[in-house]
Amino acid sequence: MKRSLLLICAIPLFLVAPARAGINLSWDDCGTSGASRQEFACNTNTGAAFNLIGSITPSPSTTAEQVVGASATIAVLGTQAQLPDWWKFGFSECRGSAALSVTFDFQEAGPYTCVDPWVTRAQGWLTYEIVSPMNARIRLSTALPQGETVALESGTEYYIFKVRIARSRSTGTGACAGCSAAACLLLEHITLFQPVELANDPIDTNPQDNNVATWHGAYVFIWHDREHGQWGIGCAPDQPTRAGRSTWGAVKSLYR
Repeated sequence: MKRSLLLICAIPLFLVAPARAGINLSWDDCGTSGASRQEFACNTNTGAAFNLIGSITPSPSTTAEQVVGASATIAVLGTQAQLPDWWKFGFSECRGSAALSVTFDFQEAGPYTCVDPWVTRAQGWLTYEIVSPMNARIRLSTALPQGETVALESGTEYYIFKVRIARSRSTGTGACAGCSAAACLLLEHITLFQPVELANDPIDTNPQDNNVATWHGAYVFIWHDREHGQWGIGCAPDQPTRAGRSTWGAVKSLYR
């Protein structure tokens, strides 16, 4: 199968200023207040978890006056033929179930740059699914207590979730291979839930500033099998001649 590759890097993406609406995925804080790239020497199994933060800025056309919860999906893309064991979470996987978790609490430990719509009231869950030899998917959802709602205003960036990735099993006896391998994490969507009677649960797939976060630096590419009319996305190790900041929205827009 012949495949052509198109490499997506930061330079052409910022020729036009992005609209002040959409979704972001960053390390440590929301949007541009966070980092697009995370580095780790993989030399310790203890210490603070790595925080992957998803946020949303509703557009003027989005009605989100009675939000009761939210959901999101993050694609995990490896750069090797097999997803490294370090990126395999679950009861029977190398990293186990405790190394990956989610919280919707931004009050106790912050960060505090963007607006926290939940104010410790939201509870939720996370699942991790390996969907192919190279890829996995994080699905998460949260909800406010029954009867409570919150209004999200257009033009304001709101925290939605904080995914925590522990340092466990990164080195020494029993370590999971692949901690030092590059990976890409792509926030595919954030959905805002409202009361059933409104029949209006806005789904946002549009990147505001950046909805790709990288591990050890990487860049997103798309392959196109012109012979069979197929295409897909992948993740490749960072290279010094290419900018490392990419967006999933830019990838999708090429084939609309």
